[in-house]
Amino acid sequence: RSVALGTGIAPMRAFIEERAAAKRDGEECAEMALFFGARNRQEYSYESEFNAYQEEGVLEHIHLALSREQKEKIYVTHRLQQQKELAADICMGMAEHHRKQGDVGKATELYSEAISYDEKNAKATISLSKLYLETGQLEDAQQQLTVLLNNDKRNTDATMMMAEVMFRKHESDSAIFHFTQLLDREPEHYEACDANPCG
Repeated sequence: RSVALGTGIAPMRAFIEERAAAKRDGEECAEMALFFGARNRQEYSYESEFNAYQEEGVLEHIHLALSREQKEKIYVTHRLQQQKELAADICMGMAEHHRKQGDVGKATELYSEAISYDEKNAKATISLSKLYLETGQLEDAQQQLTVLLNNDKRNTDATMMMAEVMFRKHESDSAIFHFTQLLDREPEHYEACDANPCG
């Protein structure tokens, strides 16, 4: 992800050109999106070039925010909210990259940003909760999982992870409650069967 606030579009154009060259050389490249803000279309520099990149498959998404071309002003922040699932997916992809590189802090930041765009993104919430669990941040993991389970009480991964959080916090009754809920829904869930002390 790159943000070029106040610099004009030129730096972003260079990133896109680099991506285009890599893709033409056969490299596997991640999905790319451009959110561009200006007052009107006349200020939308390199429009034909970006459209060509989109046709080529280098630039998958182009979202314009032309603030003066309609009665109601529209800015990039509005476009991001309108495309919140896309924005969340982009953040998720970058978070996974940083996690593989061992940068837990950056991965945590990006998972959180994905959730800020799409609060009901279960994948992002599970990934962030797992990261918190791995780093011993049990309260943070519990908070994320609670929100997810309030939205989706039957989420298997969240239920299983919440039970593990409760056991690590030495709250056995709560852990057993979550295991029991999961086994009531999925009697053959082997991980819950193995972990449940009442099994």
